[in-house]
Amino acid sequence: YNSAAAFLSGEGEVIPLSATPDRQVFGSSQERIKPFPSVAIYTPEGYVRAVGYEAKILSEKEPQYAVWGVKRLLGKTYKEALEHGELDRMLLSVEPDGRNGRCMFELGVQEIRPEQVCAELLKHIRHEAERLFDVKISDVVLSVPAYFDAIAIGATVEAAKLAGFELVETIPEPVAAALAYDLEVTPRPINFIVFDIGAGTLDVTAAEVWRTKPGPTEIECRCRKNTGDTHLGGLDMDVH
Repeated sequence: YNSAAAFLSGEGEVIPLSATPDRQVFGSSQERIKPFPSVAIYTPEGYVRAVGYEAKILSEKEPQYAVWGVKRLLGKTYKEALEHGELDRMLLSVEPDGRNGRCMFELGVQEIRPEQVCAELLKHIRHEAERLFDVKISDVVLSVPAYFDAIAIGATVEAAKLAGFELVETIPEPVAAALAYDLEVTPRPINFIVFDIGAGTLDVTAAEVWRTKPGPTEIECRCRKNTGDTHLGGLDMDVH
């Protein structure tokens, strides 16, 4: 439901994009807390109108042109999405792609794949990061749900390529969470369990990590077991 990013500088310092004194970078104080709502809104003809916070605001008035929670459709066929109840929340027309049976949005004369929607979100984040740090960014590491199979990971990488990234790597979200919470990584493997509930899924992962060399990127990880509920997250909860 929301995306966030950080910039890894040459010295290995991770700088959250939301932690900027520049009030003009993000649309509001709320967007600095939740930097990038994962929402894209289109024109009636099927062209991108806005992405992120602006799209979220516009979607409240024109939900029939908005796409959100699209990560759940990456790599899924139309039949799978239909069986999992993913299409019930969509106001846009969703049809099977005649080439591979995957989900595809139809709007105006355009046929829009979930990877293309994700690409617009990633492109928006990349442009904001480049503007903030005044540097060209071509490499990215994307966190993906632990349950993502090779097809879903491939769709994620395709989205990043469409967004203009050249070198794309992925890391399981539970591992990313463990590292973000300052898990002390040593040359000796450390076992850990992460309970990760987000907007879309609940993941429970048992894994081990160890350090191969000094430095922020010299870390290896092995996921031992992953379980959870791929249809239990914030999208499925009613708050009154």
